Amino acid sequence: MYSNQAKIFINILLPLLEHRGESSKAFKLLKEWDCCYGFESKGAPLFELFYDALRVEVFGRSGVEEKDLGAGLIKHLSEQAGVFIDFYQNFDHVILNPNSVWYENNTQEEAFLSAFDAAKKADKGTSRKHINTITFTNMLFQGKLPGFMGFDSKKVSLMGGRATPH
Repeated sequence: MYSNQAKIFINILLPLLEHRGESSKAFKLLKEWDCCYGFESKGAPLFELFYDALRVEVFGRSGVEEKDLGAGLIKHLSEQAGVFIDFYQNFDHVILNPNSVWYENNTQEEAFLSAFDAAKKADKGTSRKHINTITFTNMLFQGKLPGFMGFDSKKVSLMGGRATPH
């Protein structure tokens, strides 16, 4: 459940936050986080909020109209499509390259700090088991019957994440 991907991003983010003099609870949580996506992890949900906000900062608000995809489209691709899950490594290459054309009007540092600020505001201190869940829906009835009939499952927590083997 260890995420090499998270470690790479954290290694860029933490020095930026230290240089800025950050002392928030969110900063301390990420600094102490072991980059593991276990059920009780509170660092993993905070990192995921940061990573989601970072994608919006880089691809949705690049400041260059020809490249700016818009925050709405990035949210849609993140929540309704598998694009960012299937091709996250390709997007990461762009985000991790400080000389990327996507950083034409704002720097990588600005994008990382802005994304952290957004994540810090959105973080509710929830553990991973309450966030990373799935519900199995009966193929025939498609969730149309009441839950007490037992055709659909209750929420099932999933370990790991997009970049962790489990």
